[in-house]
Amino acid sequence: MAKIRLTRVNYKAINPAVAGSQINDVYKRVAETTLTSQPEFIIVLIGINNIIFSSFNIADYRKLINNLHLKYNRSKIICVSILPVNDLPVNQKVSKANMEIKSFCQESDYIYLDVYKDMLPPEYRFDGLHLTDAGYKKLTSYYNKIVYDFKR
Repeated sequence: MAKIRLTRVNYKAINPAVAGSQINDVYKRVAETTLTSQPEFIIVLIGINNIIFSSFNIADYRKLINNLHLKYNRSKIICVSILPVNDLPVNQKVSKANMEIKSFCQESDYIYLDVYKDMLPPEYRFDGLHLTDAGYKKLTSYYNKIVYDFKR
C-alpha cells in the first residue's frame, strides 16, 4: 500500500494488479475479495491484455465496473482509457475500445479519464507495452489531479 502526498491531499492507493490479467480475471478477483472499508476512489485501468491476447468485449468491461459499483457503491469509479502501445494495429483496436469505454461511462455516470493521447510518446514504454518510470510518473500525475479535484 503506497501513501501518496499531493498538495493538501493524502490518500492510500492499493494496486491489486497481477501481470497478464484480463478483464474476466479481475472480475473473478473482485467477486472473491471484499475490502474492509469503502474506498473513496476506485481507479480501473484494464483491457490491453484482452486486446493483445484475445479480444476486448465491452460487455465484460461493463460487468466488471458494475460489480465494483455494487460492492463499493459509495466509491467514485474512475475508468482510465486503455494506454497506447508501440504498435499501430493494436492502437487502432485500443482507440475503438476506448470509445466504447467512454460511451459506457457517459451513459452510466462513471468517470472517464482519457490519458491515451498524452501517453503516446514511446519514451513512456520500455518495451513497447510496459511503462517506464517516466510513464508511471505521468500516469500517476493524472490520478493525483483527479483525486485532488474531487477532494477540494
